[in-house]
Amino acid sequence: MILIIFILLIIAVFSIGINHHSPRNHQFLLFFCVVLAIYSGFRPQVSDTVFYTYSFLKTPILSDFSWEARVPGYNEKGYYFLCSIIRTLTDSQEIYLLVIGSLSIYFLYKALDDKMALLPVLGLLIYLCRFMAGRNFTQMRAGLAIAIIMFSIKFVKERKFWLFLITWFVAYNFHRSMLVALPLYFMDVIKLKKWHVITIIAIAYILGISFTTFLHGFIQDAEADMNLGIGKYIEGGEKRFIESTGFANPMIYYQTIILLVYTFMEDKIRKLTSHYDLIRTGYLLSTFLLITLCSYKVLSGRTSTIFATFEIFIIPQLAIAFSKKKNALTLIATVAVMIFFFYNNYREYLNLLSI
Repeated sequence: MILIIFILLIIAVFSIGINHHSPRNHQFLLFFCVVLAIYSGFRPQVSDTVFYTYSFLKTPILSDFSWEARVPGYNEKGYYFLCSIIRTLTDSQEIYLLVIGSLSIYFLYKALDDKMALLPVLGLLIYLCRFMAGRNFTQMRAGLAIAIIMFSIKFVKERKFWLFLITWFVAYNFHRSMLVALPLYFMDVIKLKKWHVITIIAIAYILGISFTTFLHGFIQDAEADMNLGIGKYIEGGEKRFIESTGFANPMIYYQTIILLVYTFMEDKIRKLTSHYDLIRTGYLLSTFLLITLCSYKVLSGRTSTIFATFEIFIIPQLAIAFSKKKNALTLIATVAVMIFFFYNNYREYLNLLSI
């Protein structure tokens, strides 16, 4: 299956310049999404996948289901209920993974099959290389929940508050970290200037460096008062979830650079999309959380990754915003960076198949 993914990667590279207006766009995007959905169901079962399949087999069928029962391995009852539905229909671990993977890819497909995704195949390539291994293959609940949040952008753009709220609530009941996504509905009306963005990022670095003790106390109080389910990710929790590289994390600087470039190319990008503020504000929140919470390994990653997914829109927009002479170089550089992410994120699976 890894060979299929590599072939898919090569095909995607040759089709990343196909824009949303091309009649081939829908077919290419649909084909790639179907392949990824199938692969997610029949992938090697390593890492967190083993835990999820074990938990699935311990999930009761609907006739024995109870909201008061202890959820095997997680707190979200919505995901528990979904697993119970699947478990009622089949005991197959592969079918379980296929259903969850297909749902995640479906909502991602709906998000990319939109005018805001100017180069949807490139957007899918970015998701495949940058995010898929850590979500669809590892944190399956978060992967499904984030895909639903990306789909909910549709209701933000159409200003359909109740449909957005219902969609968000479903995502939240699959993974509690989606609490961070609740302000998404209002991000389209927040008009920030360049100096606002720079100031907020500067404050994030100051908080991350100087006010660590304050942040520890604030987060612990929030967990105690609101039962956010993050106890094992903060001070006093499990060591492997807390210890982080802090400001040695290269993703901090990667996201900061992407955000600043996107901000300073505002005039050109506003001509490409009417939802520039929605995308930038979301990515700004992601970068802010990544920086300020950098002393927490998992917590910073879980909260920042939701809107980091906006890169599937941001990077294609940047590629188009550059002049035509630079456009090809931009696409080549983007593919090179994404292949690096692909190898780094899929090493566990590549190593497994090389044994």
